[in-house]
Amino acid sequence: MKKTLVTVVILAAVASAVAAPALAAKGGKGGGKGGGKGGTESTSSYELSLNVSDPQLGDTITFSFAAEGVREPRIQVMCSQGDELVYGESGPAANSFLLGGGWSLWRERGGSADCVADLYYWDWNGNNPQVFVGLNQISFSAAG
Repeated sequence: MKKTLVTVVILAAVASAVAAPALAAKGGKGGGKGGGKGGTESTSSYELSLNVSDPQLGDTITFSFAAEGVREPRIQVMCSQGDELVYGESGPAANSFLLGGGWSLWRERGGSADCVADLYYWDWNGNNPQVFVGLNQISFSAAG
């Protein structure tokens, strides 16, 4: 009986630790404003901003972000020319990003690109191995 109770307490503690970041991040994708997902209100705010003005292909860029209660927030940067994706990269939110990377279609072609940066984290959802949970998104243009 004692062993069963200890097992239940340990399982409850693990479930609580795993669920806390997901519950704290219920703000959802706010289209650049933080905000709620599907009408759900949240007191948490997920901020994202670019730390450079007038970014250009080959620049190293960083972001300022706030993702309180989220373990391991990440940023994904995707840049397109017209309807074609020419560069994409993701990493921990505190990383710097080299626009165009070491090699990409954008590096090869040059020219300007329209970019989107997503602040997100990975969550586990039942039988699905990972779920992308978007917290905030910003758009910017970069010269070539």
